[in-house]
Amino acid sequence: MRRVVITLLGIALLAGAAIFIMRQFLKPEAEKAERKEPVLTGAYDVRLDSCHILEDHELPEGLEPPAVGDESLYLRVVALYPGRDNAPPAAQHFLDRVNGEAETYLRPVHSASEVTAEGHYIQLVFLVPPTFELARLMHEDKTVIERVALD
Repeated sequence: MRRVVITLLGIALLAGAAIFIMRQFLKPEAEKAERKEPVLTGAYDVRLDSCHILEDHELPEGLEPPAVGDESLYLRVVALYPGRDNAPPAAQHFLDRVNGEAETYLRPVHSASEVTAEGHYIQLVFLVPPTFELARLMHEDKTVIERVALD
């Protein structure tokens, strides 16, 4: 009787070891198959909806056109947080690395937000130099949109 119990325990131990070893060999194959499955990636990443220079008649209420001789321009950046109704406050966003310069950042002079069926839109207006080409949109220390450039 004792031999039978020891034999059954030995067989169970061998079967358990075989299962464990086979799982380790099959794991990479399962991961490869999973990686090949089509998935929706980036669906909830923040997107740049528009970025353009404002004409005087397009300025939000309360903003005055640049003074005569001042070459500064107003830049409107509209970003969409898709599928969300609670984006960070618009006024807490800023432009960093304006024209690629490391220590250059701009705070918005006007901000607004709107929640729609598509998600949360934030609208930011910045006073930029006439040489503006690109920047990145930040919130606190996180990059929200890597490349903000004129439409």
